[in-house]
Amino acid sequence: MGNGNYKYKRPRSHIRLLPREPLQEKFNIPEVENGYPVPKNASTPKKDIYNPKDNRDIYFHALNAPKDIENSWDDLVHYLTSIYRTDMMKVRSIFSWLGVQEIESENYFFVPTPNNIDEITPRGYKKIIQDREGSYATLFALLCRKAGIRCAIINGLSKGFGYDVGETDVSHLRDRWNAVYIDGWRLIHPLWAFKNIISFKRGKWGPENELDKVKVEDIDDEQEKVVQHDFNEYYFMVDPLELINVCLPDDERWQMITPKISKDKWINIPFLMKRYHMEKFKITSEFKSTIKSKHGVCGLVIHAPSNKDRDYQLAYDLFFNYAEQKVELDDPIHLNRYVMLARDSSKNNWSLEARMPVAGVYRITVYGGPSMNSKLPWICDVAVKCNKTYKKIKPYPDCPKLGFGPVYMTERAGLTQPSHPNGMLFVKPRSTYHITFKLKQSIKEKARIIGEGVKDSEMEKWVTTTINNQSSLSILDVVVQLLHEGEYALKIFSKPAIERSKSTWENVCNYYLSTDPPRANGVEIKDKGFKTAKEINARKALQEASKGKDLHELKAAVAGFEEAGLYEEDGSFGKASVKMEYLELAKALKDAINRRNFDLLTKAIDQAELSDHAIKLGNLIEQAKAEREKLGPFNKYMHDVLEMKQSTISELTSYSYPTGVIFDILKATLILLGESPLDIQTWEATKAIFKRTGSGSIMRRVRAFDVSKVSNDKMIEVGSIISKYDDDSARAASAGAGTFYKWIDSVVNERTGGGSGLPESIEYEST
Repeated sequence: MGNGNYKYKRPRSHIRLLPREPLQEKFNIPEVENGYPVPKNASTPKKDIYNPKDNRDIYFHALNAPKDIENSWDDLVHYLTSIYRTDMMKVRSIFSWLGVQEIESENYFFVPTPNNIDEITPRGYKKIIQDREGSYATLFALLCRKAGIRCAIINGLSKGFGYDVGETDVSHLRDRWNAVYIDGWRLIHPLWAFKNIISFKRGKWGPENELDKVKVEDIDDEQEKVVQHDFNEYYFMVDPLELINVCLPDDERWQMITPKISKDKWINIPFLMKRYHMEKFKITSEFKSTIKSKHGVCGLVIHAPSNKDRDYQLAYDLFFNYAEQKVELDDPIHLNRYVMLARDSSKNNWSLEARMPVAGVYRITVYGGPSMNSKLPWICDVAVKCNKTYKKIKPYPDCPKLGFGPVYMTERAGLTQPSHPNGMLFVKPRSTYHITFKLKQSIKEKARIIGEGVKDSEMEKWVTTTINNQSSLSILDVVVQLLHEGEYALKIFSKPAIERSKSTWENVCNYYLSTDPPRANGVEIKDKGFKTAKEINARKALQEASKGKDLHELKAAVAGFEEAGLYEEDGSFGKASVKMEYLELAKALKDAINRRNFDLLTKAIDQAELSDHAIKLGNLIEQAKAEREKLGPFNKYMHDVLEMKQSTISELTSYSYPTGVIFDILKATLILLGESPLDIQTWEATKAIFKRTGSGSIMRRVRAFDVSKVSNDKMIEVGSIISKYDDDSARAASAGAGTFYKWIDSVVNERTGGGSGLPESIEYEST
């Protein structure tokens, strides 16, 4: 079994492959009809014309189609499309009907086999598909065309069943799919939307994750398969940029992407499954279908999407191609021990480093998805070629189910803000390293080190764990000192501080430790001696900045440390990050108080109260709340202005000669928003500014209004202009003028004129 989280053990029968259409069809149906527009991708996205909420009714209408109407194109198409107004709904109805047909298992005993195109009926064509002389793509096109919808049949190559990642001879990979014209051409692969193949055997890839003596003549290159009915939304109007990775049309115009992809380039693209695109994963290392190992090692890096609502987990399988290389071994090799999965939580990158114990061709299959899923879907395959057997290649010290680095289980256990976000650490022997976490809940913890060639009793002395409770923060400090060179696995366990009946130790985080020179993507990084001038300066800058209270200086030091690609030795980076978070929250509160902005105050208060610095920031939070309370009326009247309809603004600017109160209130508004009084002395000039649209519109300027930027002189001038009016006179002149008057009056009355008197520096309580 390939390594990964213990929750994600995947039965091999759940590997789903993509079927393909027959090589030849009984009847030659033209790919396009006369008058079709040139192939060009639709300008509007799928979500703008397709509402999944409409699917239910359309689906059940198609599901309830009578069988007797399948003997007539007109009857079937009329039933499926006559009740719908738009081409989109008509296409969806045809698509849904085709999707619910059990074509391969239906009984066609009394259906005559048509001898020419004119004799074909929908049911007759279903029989042709069952006989593997017709395709889903052609039947879909015929139905669409009968409904008056332009539908093209696209012939080409696809990486469906029978494709092995990395192979260069793709002549046998013939397939066909469709494009429908709805506000532009949109791609649909009906067969892949309705069918998939469950693979039961790996064929030439041999036993699962095990390298053993296998006779080449005993290898069954054909995979056992079962075609399963499915209904897969992804291949309905699929993005051309995504489909091109697995489907290459013969006519490059149907790629509908720029620039076009050549056949050679298409062959060299990794095998990317639909979940790779749907979950927005991205291979950030060498983007090839076949990568070559260097000194028996290779690496693959996959970037997981950044999503505040959910975290992601990856897992893998490693296979060996027995048909490519004869293997003679004294003992079997368990390939899962030769792959390391490590996460860098700061970049949300997952690294899969694989070692090749013997020469030959390997395949890395990667699974990935939201961490709480019961199963991880297949996302991609990459082939690896190793031309030489390296006798020094050995398995990793451990392959924990979580992988290496902070993962979702780490956060769930209450260990946050790790000082070392990268699961691969390259250290010096006999040096002390502090790996720290901020704790969000009370826990018990322990750690152990695993390695080869050293007694367990000795390695127990290399690691200690301490929980430091300081102020409102609790810090877990894992102190590591490797006394021998080599590579090791550091495993951290925890359980709740208040033990329950079922409380057990859980592995919540792991680190790969190596005294070898640093490497990335399986390739050794040129050793710069660990203590270059750049590293010394970066570490010194971080230490000095951490002693002070200058947020800008601290952020620059942290950024310099990260850019230098340094590894922490004493926990100072983690502690600096905690301090930086505190200073940023304090600065946000102070800025919001000084600017007297209701929205900024609310945001700063919420962030501070939800943080672990809430107690230390208590005084600033109370000041911010008091200031927000004062701004209650001011915020209400600003909201009233922003809620005004455009027709109300238009009414104010429709007067040729307005009353004095309207002119004065609009002038006062513009002065408050930063206009010079000299530029708005006439009604025409004032009206012109009020009529502006886009970024210069009145509503956008009011929304971005910052009272702290209005000088005392301008505030006095504005107050003088509106002092001769009151709420009643303003509202009597115009409802819009009355709304602006209330807002201006609230700004003038609430203005204190001297800021909040907060200190310029922010005190920081050391943690």
